Amino acid sequence: MWTASCRNIENGDLGFHLAAGRLIHQQHAVPQVDDFSHTALGTRWIDFEWLYQWGTYICWRLDGPRAVVAEHALLNVLTFGVLAWLLYRRRGPPIEGLCALALAVLACELRFSVRPHAVGRLLLVVVLAGLLNWRRDRTAPLWPLVLVQMFWVNLHGSYLVALALAALLVVDERCERRPIGKPALLLAGLVLASLATPYGWRQTKSLLAHHAAVGSMATNPEWLPLKLSASLLTEPGMWALLALAVYVGVKLFVLRRDAGGWFERALWVTAVFAPFMHVRSVDASALVLVALLLPVSSAPQREGGMHVVLSWGVVFLVLASLEMAFVSNRYWRATGRTTRLGMGIGPMAPGYRAGEYLAQFPRLGRIFNGYASGGWLIWWLHPSGGRVFVDGRDVGNVYSPEILGSYVNILTDTAVFRETAAGYQWSALVLERGNPLGRGLIRRLQEDEAWRLVFLDDANAVYLPGTVVRSAPDERDDPSP
Repeated sequence: MWTASCRNIENGDLGFHLAAGRLIHQQHAVPQVDDFSHTALGTRWIDFEWLYQWGTYICWRLDGPRAVVAEHALLNVLTFGVLAWLLYRRRGPPIEGLCALALAVLACELRFSVRPHAVGRLLLVVVLAGLLNWRRDRTAPLWPLVLVQMFWVNLHGSYLVALALAALLVVDERCERRPIGKPALLLAGLVLASLATPYGWRQTKSLLAHHAAVGSMATNPEWLPLKLSASLLTEPGMWALLALAVYVGVKLFVLRRDAGGWFERALWVTAVFAPFMHVRSVDASALVLVALLLPVSSAPQREGGMHVVLSWGVVFLVLASLEMAFVSNRYWRATGRTTRLGMGIGPMAPGYRAGEYLAQFPRLGRIFNGYASGGWLIWWLHPSGGRVFVDGRDVGNVYSPEILGSYVNILTDTAVFRETAAGYQWSALVLERGNPLGRGLIRRLQEDEAWRLVFLDDANAVYLPGTVVRSAPDERDDPSP
């Protein structure tokens, strides 16, 4: 688990999380308006991940990217450690639990990036375990889940899942004609706990508006439905999720129909179909499926026997093979991804080295940048440098859908690009070589004398106005197109 989580940082969102954490640490207050971009400057910003950002910034101050990667690896270990402990306590077949955890690790590996989802996964497992435990033992307390929600609401927007689970539990109890007193009190407590933020009720309202707006957002594939394709079939994680869903479904609907109720079956259906509506739900679906093994635990296997020895041997070989694949980077090469084992900044981290280069220009002004690069540009340039055009923060919270629409038009239409560049008077362009739209604009700029290529790495191409002279060339850079 630790090995699968210790990978180089390749995403751009961590940059604005660290910048926000730095701002909170310096000002001793959460941000209320946007100060990172020039397209939404002064716009209300509800930062519902402020506690995660502050904690991650403190880790960065201790030992840079190594400490941050270790922090997220520890969160992943705790998540699966809690699941393993719960599966052990149910006294079912240990082979079943180990295989389910191995499949869940493969499925969740798609989302093992250094992002706030790591803490959301841990709290999701805690809440699920509490609800399923209460389903088996009606005397178990539910009030600790309210305390969990008070932390969750300040760490990640996935706290809305806890409200949905509690509401589903109330409906289930009502349909089965059982008293709904405790579940209803839990739901009320979770709703009140969701107000324990610096923004109050506005935070949940903003999150709901965000999820309503992402349907029109085509700049980030994470917010699009999962589509069946040939490339998807090469992902071991998707096959692992499918195998886990089939196994849990057979136990829940066929072998142990008496063990699970309407609540458990509704969770299974949601976990199976959620990834096809929202790519980001792949890891949550895998964790829900493993948690559903708790109420459908079968009788323990008899001790001894050659079949037990062979089963343990197969599990050991599978886990050892996965470990060697992660350590040698063969797993990620086989799946066609650029991820590599490590605890630093990867070469494909969008905006990191481009921002490091632009930091040498004081008071840079307005910048046009790729969507994924905005985070690290903010980290390097705020508050003394330039302001970005867009970054990975929420649609409907900071940026309007119109801004995201104009972003796509700028990248695809040369006339729109020139008109917008003249209007905003951009002092730099930071384009993404891994984005097809960004590559198209890079090709068109080769014939544009108004912009000069001054920096090029694996992730970005940086352009400055033709009259600006580059200072202090870097040996890593290749200024040729």
